[in-house]
Amino acid sequence: MRVRHHGVLARIEVPKTEMRKLFNEFIIDRIAQELSKLGFIYVTLDLQGYRSGSMDLVLSRKVIPIGELSKVGE
Repeated sequence: MRVRHHGVLARIEVPKTEMRKLFNEFIIDRIAQELSKLGFIYVTLDLQGYRSGSMDLVLSRKVIPIGELSKVGE
């Protein structure tokens, strides 16, 4: 497993075969609590699971300013 840092967002990546272990109220609360202590505002679970090279997807995508979103696809 790993946690990716995206500013104020922590993205948890776990193998899909292990995700079921996280679906426990005590565990979810503890993870959120500990990551909040580190300064994260949002804590997410990547539903695609842990996969090598997932950060490359973010780095290779074109960043579109919010004001330009309505123009996408024109």
